[in-house]
Amino acid sequence: MVFSSKTYSPLTIAGAFIGAMVGAGFASGQEIMQFFVFAGPAGLLGIIGACILFFYIGNLIMKMAFHARTPVYRDLIVKTFGRSGLFWAFDILISFSFFGVLVVMTSGAGALFNEFLGLPFWVGGALVLMPTFVTVLLGRGAVIRAISVIVPLVLIGIALITIFTLWQHPLSLREFIHSAEPQKAVAQGLVPVSAVLYAAYNILLTLAVLTTLGSAVSSTRILRMGALLGALGLGAASLCIFTALAADLPTTAASEIPMLNLASRIHPLLAGGYGVVLLLEIYTSTLSLLYGLTDRFFKLPESHEARGNIGPAVFLVCVAALFCSYIGFSNMVSLFYPALGVGSIVFCGLLWRRRHIILGSDKVSKF
Repeated sequence: MVFSSKTYSPLTIAGAFIGAMVGAGFASGQEIMQFFVFAGPAGLLGIIGACILFFYIGNLIMKMAFHARTPVYRDLIVKTFGRSGLFWAFDILISFSFFGVLVVMTSGAGALFNEFLGLPFWVGGALVLMPTFVTVLLGRGAVIRAISVIVPLVLIGIALITIFTLWQHPLSLREFIHSAEPQKAVAQGLVPVSAVLYAAYNILLTLAVLTTLGSAVSSTRILRMGALLGALGLGAASLCIFTALAADLPTTAASEIPMLNLASRIHPLLAGGYGVVLLLEIYTSTLSLLYGLTDRFFKLPESHEARGNIGPAVFLVCVAALFCSYIGFSNMVSLFYPALGVGSIVFCGLLWRRRHIILGSDKVSKF
């Protein structure tokens, strides 16, 4: 099913692009800390490199979906790789990635509610999964709107924390260099590797949303503008988080949720507001992942009127995610993310190599 260009403007695409990429790990500050801040000032170059990849690969996937005229990522993979061993390997990788990170997000929600509100672990996970389940059943249009509408709140929250942090603790380049710990960074501080790894695994996890966006417009120009605006928004938010964390690195490095730690030292109201933002980001992350799983097996329609009887199956996926979340948040991250990162790089690289199959030689040269 192809959507109308009226529904998907460049701003809508940019909002969904950012909303799907920006998860709870990003908004908490942990991803930027682990991938870039620990690497020191060179981490700024890593952020720039990652955002260039977000634009290029994100735009490529949407453009391929546009020419393939499919909103379903599995169909796009079939048309790119055929029903070969590579197709089945990537199909399994992506499906397990969606479910595995859905479990990680559910576990994170349970831990957050348990630590800060004292609620049972399963209650926190259920409170995030319930609205996610309902939104998915409302169809593709509802999913894209829900993901994109939360983006302004996230960007405003990040900007406020950065401004007030720099006001209280101006960034000292000398102290930042002294406090940086490259040995703790992803890839031991090898910034180019961190940038590629960070971009690749985020793009893989948003594959379902990007494919849907690509099939929903009347021209590739709209996609290119949306991808550019989305990449610029991601870059600006990443640089803000980087600066805020670097300004008070000895403290933020010791925090599980560094951006929330900064907010709590500015004002309780800001901390409470940003806590809500984090919960919304867990919601958008789980929404993007559950949507991808549902679309993989049921090809979700645009609206709820044509969804059929998929509710019980989607509900069982949510129950399975809640059950598996008891493995533990930190255990899931340490077990799952390394394999996800390597698989994501291989997938993005081979997708780029085979782009001509869908785009054709002329369109590849003009890309």
